[in-house]
Amino acid sequence: MIYQLGPTMGIARYINRLLQPIYYRVASLTTFFKETDAVHAMDIYTQKGLLLPTTLFATLHIHDLCTTVSHEEMIQALKRFLDEYYSPEQLTRGLSIDTIVKLVQIILENQLLVFQNKVYRQIKGSAIGSPLTILLMNIYLFYWQTDLVKRLVGKNEIFGRCFNEVFLTWNGSENEFRSLLHTTVNGKRSPIKITTSMGHRVNYIDVHISQINGNLQTGVNHDTDTEPRCLPYVSDHPRRMHSTLFRAALIRAVLCCSNIIDFNNERRDIEVTFNTNGYTWDYINEHVNEFFREFNVRELKYQMHEHKYEKLRRLVFKYDLQQMDMKMKQRKLQQDKEVWYISSSLKGKALTDIRSSYETIWKHYIDDSIESRRINIEIITQPKYPPNTK
Repeated sequence: MIYQLGPTMGIARYINRLLQPIYYRVASLTTFFKETDAVHAMDIYTQKGLLLPTTLFATLHIHDLCTTVSHEEMIQALKRFLDEYYSPEQLTRGLSIDTIVKLVQIILENQLLVFQNKVYRQIKGSAIGSPLTILLMNIYLFYWQTDLVKRLVGKNEIFGRCFNEVFLTWNGSENEFRSLLHTTVNGKRSPIKITTSMGHRVNYIDVHISQINGNLQTGVNHDTDTEPRCLPYVSDHPRRMHSTLFRAALIRAVLCCSNIIDFNNERRDIEVTFNTNGYTWDYINEHVNEFFREFNVRELKYQMHEHKYEKLRRLVFKYDLQQMDMKMKQRKLQQDKEVWYISSSLKGKALTDIRSSYETIWKHYIDDSIESRRINIEIITQPKYPPNTK
């Protein structure tokens, strides 16, 4: 895709950085950043006494999201969002609404690709690799889901969407729910196509959620299509940072698993997986001990105390919320920063390492002045253009 490497990419990054914090602030109550947010929402739902033996869970999978919505519909949703929630006066470097819309139109109209030595232009949706695509699709879906959200929230039900994956609760019959879907989303003149799964047990991304007689049970949902002994994929963790992946996998296990038996089974599976992939048992034991020390529950490594595990879950959920809050604040701060993009030919672990260590290098060579603090460095992959396009 030439678009991903072309001159409009810088504009896309800028618009995304400008508007993304605003979107997340506006849509925070209906946004899941990862699958474990659904588990946290279910825990709160259960504590409020809303989970009944008759409660149903549903997941909605939205198909081909990046290639079905017309540019006109995307622009209409963006204009509406900007009119309702965007104020350029609140930002040091804020652009006018008209300027933002025109820039996005330029980006969408110049999405080019090469196939069999011919150049094509994408006339629906947006390039999957663009930093702006997820934001534009989220804004479109924010309005697409409005009627359904209002009906569910009015009944104290859960509605959360992680890009194209929706999780919700329902206290009623399945026929009543499908009728609600038809009147709120399916009946609209929209290109969106969804697949619905419903019952007392559902899989939502990488977590399974079930209830028996009003008792909630959650755990990690393992993809059977994936090689059983591949290193775990954790949705909010960088793929190449293996040094912290073990800890991230344990944190996900705690966030997902509602009881200590399931957690211990998941922990053992993580340990065996890492050992199968070449990590020594000394390395594994050291990181397990370090994890339990960090959250002050060392005895859980050897003894199965359910109340201690409940304490661990509370601490890990609190930690997870703090990390997300920190990310949101960082994104807000970046709105007014000047961004320097540095192209690098590095790949894989080498690229990940330099991205994580550039701040130390920057502070070593550049004075810590007010001007330098307003600059943010992003190291990006050096473009590799397809043949016959230079």
